[in-house]
This record gives sequence, C-alpha cells and structure tokens, in this order.
Amino acid sequence: MAGFGCVLADDMGLGKTVQAIAVLLRLGEEGLLSNGCLVMAPAALLENWQKKLSRFAPSLNVMRYHRTGRALNRKKHQVFLNMYQTTARDIANLKQEFFPCVSLTRRI
Repeated sequence: MAGFGCVLADDMGLGKTVQAIAVLLRLGEEGLLSNGCLVMAPAALLENWQKKLSRFAPSLNVMRYHRTGRALNRKKHQVFLNMYQTTARDIANLKQEFFPCVSLTRRI
C-alpha cells in the first residue's frame, strides 16, 4: 500500500462494505493488520458488517467492541466493530491506541 488514505462515497448497494473488506484482507496479507482495524458504524449497521466479514473474509477474527467488558485483544482479533456512541464514551482509551486502519460508516 502507498500509505495514502481513501474515501469510498457512493450510492447504497454498490459494494462499499465489500470493497473495504477487500482492503482489510490485502492489509492482512501484507502483514499490516497486526494492530487491527477499528470499524465505527451506527448500531444498525454492525450486524451487516459482521455478516459480510464472515462471508467474504472468514480468515479475519472479528470482535464487537461495544459490548460490556470490552477490551482490545489484538492478539486474537484483527477487526473491531464499534458504535459511534461507544467510541465517544471510550475516546480517552481509544486515542491511546494505534489503528493502521479505521473505517467510518454512515447511514444516510
């Protein structure tokens, strides 16, 4: 990867989530996902992310970070699914962490 960020902005149903998952798989293949990826989305979209990750990237271990007793287990998980509200509550802890990849999902 060239080290640049990117933005996928398109209409609903055109595969942005699957494209983001393809990037995660590529980062994993190149050994660049060791610190994981934080996916922040509205609560209504977390289930969709989890289903698509299990379908298109079953090799990636996924954790829903927003639940009680949450902790970042980077040795066990590569993708952390999180709600915006939990991110706001945990911002002091999360900003101490380094994520080579952060995905923000917004529902229009």
